[in-house]
Amino acid sequence: MMKRRGFTLIELLVVIAIIAVLIALLLPAVQQAREAARRSQCKNNLKQFGLALHNYHDTYKTFCPLAGGTNLSSTTAGTNGGSLSGVVMLLPFIEQGPLWETIVANGGPAIWQGGNPCLSSSAAANPGIDGPFFPNGSTWAPKGFHAPGSIEVFECPSSTKSPSTPVQKSYCFNMGDRMAVNAPGSTGPAGNAMLVWVDQTTAQANVGVPSGVPFLNLLTSMPTPQQEMRGPFTIGRGFGVRDILDGASNTIAMAERDLGNPGNANDILGRAQVKPANLDPDQCQVGVVQGQYSITAGAVPLPTSVNNPMMSERWSCGHPYHNAVTIAAPPNTGSCLNNAVTDWTAAGLMADGNVWVTPSSRHTGGLQVLMADGAVKFVNETINSASANPPCNVSGFVTPAQKNVSSYYCNGQSPFGVWGALGTMGSNETVEEL
Repeated sequence: MMKRRGFTLIELLVVIAIIAVLIALLLPAVQQAREAARRSQCKNNLKQFGLALHNYHDTYKTFCPLAGGTNLSSTTAGTNGGSLSGVVMLLPFIEQGPLWETIVANGGPAIWQGGNPCLSSSAAANPGIDGPFFPNGSTWAPKGFHAPGSIEVFECPSSTKSPSTPVQKSYCFNMGDRMAVNAPGSTGPAGNAMLVWVDQTTAQANVGVPSGVPFLNLLTSMPTPQQEMRGPFTIGRGFGVRDILDGASNTIAMAERDLGNPGNANDILGRAQVKPANLDPDQCQVGVVQGQYSITAGAVPLPTSVNNPMMSERWSCGHPYHNAVTIAAPPNTGSCLNNAVTDWTAAGLMADGNVWVTPSSRHTGGLQVLMADGAVKFVNETINSASANPPCNVSGFVTPAQKNVSSYYCNGQSPFGVWGALGTMGSNETVEEL
């Protein structure tokens, strides 16, 4: 009878070591394959938006605006404050027609398209004013959740989603490289917000409108084109392919913006800090250390809460904080806005118009952008983002340090290098290859 022999301890240790080595070799490959799949899905989502934009263009002869909607009329107090995101207008073109019909039909003549999707309030909600999506007497926020659950095409799977938010948005419209203006005739540094919330109440006091009802608008004291954003998307106006003088293949239409790390308020991707956004976007990088807003280094991270959401958390709000990117600061760097808005009430919104929102993603080395011709391209985060001699300085109306293309007199080439050239649509700039 043969005696059965087991494994020795050394043999077992050798086998375990071999398995450990194989796992160490295979795990990065598996992780890379998963990220490649997520990046591919993210790219497909952007392509869906590209198709939607061009189908919208075929129908209306322009792309959708950055934000738009209804204002107050002389016969009703109903309004969404002109603050519906352009994404809402694209819903019928991304197979979300039923959601669009819900927003339109449920609003009714007294509310108009679902109410204002940007506002937060600690006051008891009134469905007749706030819209049908807020229970009567409720005091919860944020408002503006027009969708009951997740919408896959809105979200890049490489980002970490907030568990408390049913719908978030990873893709935002390009409004160019300008964020502030100075007064007509002024040669000083720019200081006026490019985007403003105006109070509709004064002209509508006789129709029972509560005080401080805001409406999203551009600063209209400027003549065109100085009052316009320099990208293909602006508030209350749709541009067409014919308006993109630099060429649709040379101009970014939409770009990724990370959903924001829900577990780290200091992570710069998809989050902002409080800095003077009426100045150049370098202000947004103050206190940024190794991808984090460092308080000890001078950063002032913007606190978030249910009343003061992260950038990605109000997909239907047209405010640039939620809906846009600026092509100025390099990809995957910091963003900032002027004021620490702790509650998105009407007063808070009307006091804050300036915000630099930098494109960002969790993809290794860069992010993806949708060009105005429908192509999706990957942009390396080390792309050239500075010009040696900012063209706007040659006019003599701005100082050499002012490089944020915010002057009333400046409509030349972007001072933000190749990256800025991709963000402008009519500055005689072309980019041969990314």
